[in-house]
Amino acid sequence: MWLLRHQDGSGRVVLFGAGLIGSELIQALKRQGAAVLVQADWRWDADADRVGQLNQASRLLAGDDRIDVIWSAGRAGFGADETTCAAEMENFHDIVECCARMRTIRPDRQVILHLVSSAGGIYEGSGEVGPRTRAAPRRPYGELKLKQEEWARSRLGANAIATYRPSAVYGWSRRGRRGLPMTLLANGLGYRVTSIVGSPEICRDFLWVRDLADWMVRGLRDPTRLGRAWILAAGRSQSISEVLRAVEQALGRRLYVQYRIDPSEPPRLGYLPSVIAPGMTSHSLSTALRSMRMDALGGG
Repeated sequence: MWLLRHQDGSGRVVLFGAGLIGSELIQALKRQGAAVLVQADWRWDADADRVGQLNQASRLLAGDDRIDVIWSAGRAGFGADETTCAAEMENFHDIVECCARMRTIRPDRQVILHLVSSAGGIYEGSGEVGPRTRAAPRRPYGELKLKQEEWARSRLGANAIATYRPSAVYGWSRRGRRGLPMTLLANGLGYRVTSIVGSPEICRDFLWVRDLADWMVRGLRDPTRLGRAWILAAGRSQSISEVLRAVEQALGRRLYVQYRIDPSEPPRLGYLPSVIAPGMTSHSLSTALRSMRMDALGGG
């Protein structure tokens, strides 16, 4: 758990989950002038003191008039099974209850939940996502994301939640998932073989985590973002083979890849410009690769 204070002192940000997306959100908040106040260990395992942790969070935030709670946590990945997803849902319940408790203690206080969901999990198999595309999860992971969205709305009310549905996010991270482009880059730097589930022709919308974080933080306190689910995407689909060539060009050498064909993998998932959040801009893959290469070589 990270606790930050806005530059102007008007409220605090509590972030749960400092993996790929969470760690970049912290950097984006710092670029906006936010200061880190507390970095506390928060355990998600079965032996954790759940009540004690919630009480600790409530005490740290006792005097603030506005609190923005960001959920970017969770160990469940795209291929997670039902047991893993159920455990993550239980942890998410704790955070939603923490938000509800803070509002009960001080009804005049604004407590806003920012939920990082997943467009890829929710719309998997939809092909091209447009204004009339309905959610159609095909795995427990996608169903989990929908359940998290629905539970938060029912417990806190839609106007106390901003929901973000990013596409296939990638970027430099010291730990956890990094996404396909960064995985290829890291393995290329280390002269390792990359194993990929799917064919070279599979197309996805790859979004650099820095673009996602900048958009989220820029409007973190924008009231017009509440009550809606925002699709955050680059707006262009690229095949695995195109990403591979871009990484090879960035490194100046050939990479070695092993493909494991999975017939259940949808051949394409993209997003029409009309469904992408207004003001969402994205850097080119080549620009992101140059930056990530420097991060990887310099240690981040």
